[in-house]
Amino acid sequence: MFIHRFGGCVALLGLLLVPDGRAQISSSPSYELADFVFDCTGGGTASVGFSAHVSIGGDTGGTSSSTNYQAGLGILETNKPMPALAPVFFAATPDFGPRTGGTPVTISGLNFDKLGVGPSVTVNVGGSFATGVNVLSSTQLTAIVPPGTGVNSGAGPQPVTVTSSLGSSTNAEGFVYTPATRVTPLTKQKAQVVFRNYGPPGQPFWVFYSYLSTFGNTKFGKILIGPAPIFQLFPLLFYPGPEGIHSITLTVPDDPILDYVTIYWQSLAITQFGPVKGKLTNLQSTLIDPD
Repeated sequence: MFIHRFGGCVALLGLLLVPDGRAQISSSPSYELADFVFDCTGGGTASVGFSAHVSIGGDTGGTSSSTNYQAGLGILETNKPMPALAPVFFAATPDFGPRTGGTPVTISGLNFDKLGVGPSVTVNVGGSFATGVNVLSSTQLTAIVPPGTGVNSGAGPQPVTVTSSLGSSTNAEGFVYTPATRVTPLTKQKAQVVFRNYGPPGQPFWVFYSYLSTFGNTKFGKILIGPAPIFQLFPLLFYPGPEGIHSITLTVPDDPILDYVTIYWQSLAITQFGPVKGKLTNLQSTLIDPD
C-alpha cells in the first residue's frame, strides 16, 4: 500500500498500470487489494513554484504544470483538462478553524496570478469574504478566514470560492468551522464509515444518530436529527491534541435490513458538566447503498 497526500486528501493507492492503461489488482500469496479510496473527491498541493494534482470521477484531470514542472497520474489524465485561465482551488492549509474566524490559511492551486490578475483575486468562505488576501504566485496565496455565518449558520463544512477577473473555482466543503463533524456520505454493507469530529483539544463530545432528520432550537443550538428515536453512538469522547481532530472508523454490519437506509449524525460539543452546557454541531448523513 502507498499513502499519498494531496492538499489534505489522503489517497490509498495500490494500482499497477500496464501499458494499455488498465488497472490491475495488487496481490501476494496472503493479501489482495480489494479497493482503494480517496478520503475526499480529489485535490492538489502547491508551493510558490510547484504544483501537483490528483482526482477521480468527474473532477478535473490529473495533469498539472507550473513554469518548471509538469505532473500527471496515469489514466486520470483522460479526464477533462484544467481550465486554461480561471483559478483552480486545490486546498486550504489548515482546512479547519473556529467559527469565530481569524484562521490564517495558505491556499494552493493554479492560475492565481495568470496574466497578472493577482490583484483581482478574492476568497469567499461560506458566503463571506476572507481578508488579507495576498497572492504569492500563480500556485499559492494566503488569507485570513472570516467568521462563519453562511451554510448551516456557519457550522461545519463550508464552500470555498477563489475568484479572479478570469473566472472562479469552488470546493463545496473546502473549509470546516469547528466544532464540527464529518462522516462518510455513501457506503455499503461490510464497508467502512469514517467519523471525524473537530473541536478544541481536551474538550469532550458525544455523537448521536437517528434515522430521521428534523429542525428545532434547543439550549444547545439547532438540533437536526430525530425527533425520535435518537441514539448515542459512542461513549463520551475527547478532541485529542494537538489539532483537535478525533477520527474513528466503523464497519457496517452485513444485514440486508440496512439496504438504502440513510442515517443522520450530529455531535454535541460539551463545554461544562453539572449542568451540561455545549453546542450542537452540523448535520451529516450516510446512505447505505447495496449497488
